[in-house]
Formats: sequence, C-alpha cells, structure tokens
Amino acid sequence: MAITQNQITALLLAGGKGSRMKFADKPLIKLGNKTIIEWIFSEAENHIKRFVINVNQNLELYDCFGFPVIPDQPSEHAGPLIGIHSGMEFIATEKELQLPHFLMCLPGDVPFFPKQLIPNLLEEMTNKPCDVVLTQCGEQIQPLFSLWSYSARQIIKDAIKDGLYGPRQIIPLLNSRTVSIDNMSNLEFLNINNKRDLVFAKKLLNHH
Repeated sequence: MAITQNQITALLLAGGKGSRMKFADKPLIKLGNKTIIEWIFSEAENHIKRFVINVNQNLELYDCFGFPVIPDQPSEHAGPLIGIHSGMEFIATEKELQLPHFLMCLPGDVPFFPKQLIPNLLEEMTNKPCDVVLTQCGEQIQPLFSLWSYSARQIIKDAIKDGLYGPRQIIPLLNSRTVSIDNMSNLEFLNINNKRDLVFAKKLLNHH
C-alpha cells in the first residue's frame, strides 16, 4: 500500500552555522526570485505537506513559513545525524501520529534536486520497507536526501549515545537501501557551501 501524505514529515536540515558564508542563514539567501528554502518547498510540496525546519540560530526568522521550527536536541556534538534525531524526537511528541511514519530529510542548502527523487524514495520504501532509503547519484551517496522510518528512532538515539554523529556512520547498524537517481542538470544536488557556489548557481539559473 502506498505511503500517504499523512505518513510523511519532511525535515529541512538547516542546523549548520554557515561558517563559510560568514555565518549567514543559508536557507534564507536569495537565489533568483526565491530564497533557497523557498526553492526547496516548491520542489517538495507536490508530494509532502508537513514540514519541520531544523535550525540552531535565528529561529524566529523561519516562523514566517508557518511550519514548526526546532533546534537540535542537546548534544556534545553537532551534525546532520543530530538534526535527524531531533526531527524524530519532535514527531514523537505528536498525539495522533499516523503510523507507520516516515521522515523525509532534505538539506537546507541544496535548492534543487531531481523531480523523481521524492517519489522514488517513497516507492522504494513502500515496496521494500527498511530503516532508511538513501539517494545515490552516480558513485556518490547523498545521505541527507533520504527517507527514514520512524521505527529507526531508537537505533539513532542509541547510536548518538555511543558517539556516532554522522548519517554514514550508522548505516551499518541499519537495514538500508539505496535508490539511484540521476541529476538532469548541474543545478540539481548543487550544495551552496560558499559564495563561489552561490555565484555559480545564479549563473546556471539565469541560463536554465
């Protein structure tokens, strides 16, 4: 049976400090006629209606989008796995969580991704249920474009207690699958890490 929209929460991982962009809130940087986070919403909203935004600075700047804004759970370390853990703990507080439930992770500094990405991750999870389905583009795994089963919550929690802080580190502990998804342009999967990336993205967008 297909996964319904009520069974999916999308987690925008924007908890990084943006140190290579003078500590800017990267999701709020303007790219063309939208901010990066608005591009992500427009790419995902055809498939997902429930979003949670994970940030660790200037939380109030994200209130205008109308979605819950959550910081990382307390931890000695930072990193995307802490963000995923924080998303899991947030949905655990929902009184009427429709189970089985899934956390669709999307990085907050990658404005464009293939249109088939979310449908393909959902299809793989539907056909072959597991702890996590990861995106693979060519030879490269994109661990932050991933669909996590809520049932993996405790494994993630325990892994962090054991000192594991990256998604790649806990993959051996999970029943995981990968889906191969090709990018159709240089814009897709382009990570805005620094000003040079932003300039490059603007140039590509102008010619897109």
